[in-house]
Order: sequence, then C-alpha cells, then structure tokens
Amino acid sequence: MIYELRTYTMKPGMAHVHAESAGSIGRAIRGDEYGVLVGHWLTEIGPLNQSMHLWAYEDLNDRAAKKAKLAQNQRWRSEYLPPVRAEILRQDVRLMTAIVPPKSPEAT
Repeated sequence: MIYELRTYTMKPGMAHVHAESAGSIGRAIRGDEYGVLVGHWLTEIGPLNQSMHLWAYEDLNDRAAKKAKLAQNQRWRSEYLPPVRAEILRQDVRLMTAIVPPKSPEAT
C-alpha cells in the first residue's frame, strides 16, 4: 500500500471553497474508483490556506493506472478541474509508505 499526500496552497480565502468543491463535485465524480480517499483536511495553524488530501493506492502501478483513467474522465476535466485550478497557487505531492497504516478514529 502506498499513500499520496496532496497539499494545495490556495488563494487567500479560497481553502473552504476548494474543500466544498472537492467534497461535492470532486467526490461525486471520483468516488473510490480512482484511489481511496483516506482523509481531507484544512490547515488552521502554520501555513494557512492549505487543503490536504491523503489517497491510498495498492502500489505505484495502481496509482499510475488510476491517475491515467481519471485524466480521461470528461466530467473531471470539464466540471471539476477548471474552477479548482483557478483557486490553486501551489501544489505539492508526496508519495509515502506507512510504518503504521492509518486508522480512522472510533465513533463516540
């Protein structure tokens, strides 16, 4: 299993707009077909205006295949990417292997 941590630095005031777009339009198009979303966060301390997504893939080949398939998705290219690209100032991607796999917190 590999994990991809994507960090987007947004224009000031746009992080919540980006999170809304990612949570509604982006998730409706992606589902888990193009990688499994492990978590999505917004920064409040440290570098501000950042949105972070953590995605899980079986391995690098799985990631490459799913990224290529997503790039061909017409809805992704026409409905999601154009407005989101206008909000982004910088994008950073880190590929990681887990020492201890992430676990969702238990519901209270």
